[in-house]
Order: sequence, then C-alpha cells, then structure tokens
Amino acid sequence: MIATDIQSKANLVFEKEDTAKEERNDGTFVTRSGPLPPTSPDQFLRRRANQPLRSLVDLLKSKDLFVKLHANFSWILKACGRRLQESHVNDQTLFPSSVFSPKTLMLLDPMTTYQPPPFGLNGLKGDNEVMIGDLKALQSILGLNAFRKLILNFVKGNQLVIRGNDPIILRCLINILKDFVPSECCSIVENENNYQPLTKYNILGLNATAQIPNHINKSTLYCDTLKDDKTVMNTFKFNIQYGFDDNRNHSAPNSFINQLTGILKLNLPNELMNIRLMIFKEQWSCKAKQFLRFVTGNINGGNVLPNIDLTKQIEFIKLIDINENDLPIVRFWTGCLNTK
Repeated sequence: MIATDIQSKANLVFEKEDTAKEERNDGTFVTRSGPLPPTSPDQFLRRRANQPLRSLVDLLKSKDLFVKLHANFSWILKACGRRLQESHVNDQTLFPSSVFSPKTLMLLDPMTTYQPPPFGLNGLKGDNEVMIGDLKALQSILGLNAFRKLILNFVKGNQLVIRGNDPIILRCLINILKDFVPSECCSIVENENNYQPLTKYNILGLNATAQIPNHINKSTLYCDTLKDDKTVMNTFKFNIQYGFDDNRNHSAPNSFINQLTGILKLNLPNELMNIRLMIFKEQWSCKAKQFLRFVTGNINGGNVLPNIDLTKQIEFIKLIDINENDLPIVRFWTGCLNTK
C-alpha cells in the first residue's frame, strides 16, 4: 500500500512535468548519447543528463514524505508487537518483579446487591441474564467509590483476581478491563482452577471453589449472579475489600481517575464513548513513554526515580500534566512498556 501510494504520486508529478515541457515546445532533450523524448524516465529522474539523481522528496513534491513513512512503519511495528503480546505462551513470565507495587490483589465479594435498570446501560441481555457491557455500566453497578478503588488498584499494577461461578460474567469483566490499559500491561487467564502468581497473570479468572494461598496479600475480585431466586433475578452482588483507597490521600487529586469519571459522565453514544476512552488510554500511554524517556535520560547507571533531582521531577510532572498521585500509574505502565 505504501509503495503503491508513492508510485501514484510519482506518476502524477511525472505527468505534470511532462505536460509543462510539451507546452514550452521543448520537443527533445539533447544528451551526448543523442536526443531523449520528453517522457524519458532518465530525464525525469535527473532533470538534465549530467545532473545527479533527484531525491524522493523532490520527485514526489512531498516535504513530509519521510515523516509519513516513519509514522506508517512505527504503526506497523506497534501492531506487530501487540499481536505477539496476544499470542504469548501461557507459562511465560511476562513482568519483572521490579514492576509491581507491594500490594498484589483486589477483592469483590457478593455482599451488596444492585438491580440493573431495564434501559440506560450498555448491557448485553439474554433470556435469563444481564451482562455488563462497558465501563460505564460497571461504574453504575459498583457505585463511584467502589469503581474508583477497583480501577486505581488495577492501573497501578495490583493483580486483579476475579473469582466466581459464572464464566460469562467473568469474561465480560475481563474484556472490559483488559481493553482499558495498554496490551503490554495485561497477561490474562480466564478460567483457572488454581491461583497463579502476578508474575504470570495480572488478570486472573478463578473458579468459585479455587483457593488463594494464605501467604498471598489477598484482595480478590469476586462476582456472582443470583439466578435461582426469581425475586432478585438479574442482580449482581459486589463488595470490594482490601487494596488501597485514594480517599485516604488528600494531598493531591488523582488526575487519571478524575479524568476517567469525567469522560463517563458525558452523554455520548456507545461508539463515541469507546473512541473517547481509546483516546484517553493513548494519552496516558504517551505520558508513560515520556516518563520513560525522562527517567532514562536523567539517571546514569540506574533506574531509581529518587535519584533524580526533585526540582526536575516536579517540573516534568507539570509538563506532562499529571499529579504526584498519578506516579504509581505511570511507573507501572512505563515498566510494562519498557519490557517490550
């Protein structure tokens, strides 16, 4: 496709120059070897027989040719990287231990009940069940505080363990959350009988009977639907336990979660909402990449952030428009992106 586009542009320039030459009544182009017709490829490439070959930028009349080529090839490499990430083998160690925060898991237990409204949420409804369709629906089901806690623990690198007896709902939750962060930050198993460590999976779907070892710093996400009781049909029960809570830290707001909840408040069609969330994810991926360049450019022989001058840190944080409370998110995303 790229080569075809370049050839098409070259043909257009060639035809334009050939037409202009004919209009000047310059019927032939004389060289030591003899006359050349106006349409000679050699004449087009050199202008004159004794001149060097013209550059691609000149031939195509495109000053930003190599910028576009760079963008196209960068996109191709990124797409290939994502494909490789999706096809990684199950026993592969995805993350180095240095990427993670001390907390490792999160918990939702079936204790509070929510009745989904008959309309207004992007839910997937079957004969006897209601699925969770998107982040906005998940926020409405959990409530704002529980939703903030779930998202913040997940995007800061804690392991998300989803344990339940309904594989369809587990799959819905996993699909919603995995698309919310860069693919490099996700390693997933949907239906596992035994607990697996964070170094293998940071989104772990467990059977309802699976046990989490006592030595693990527990915070599991557990979901259930009540399908036996007709009076509470189509209800979800959730309760988040453990993990850290952003409400405890009032020193600075968390830009990430505030921006996200602001987007979810917008009255947008589902398609536009998905596009807006994709843009939001790409914006924060760019912040993480900028942070990586900042860290590697200011540390000699190490990768520990405290070694960087505090003034530089503050200035850079302002430059990429984040707060101090966003640093754990950026660090985790940076660590994942840097391992690829």
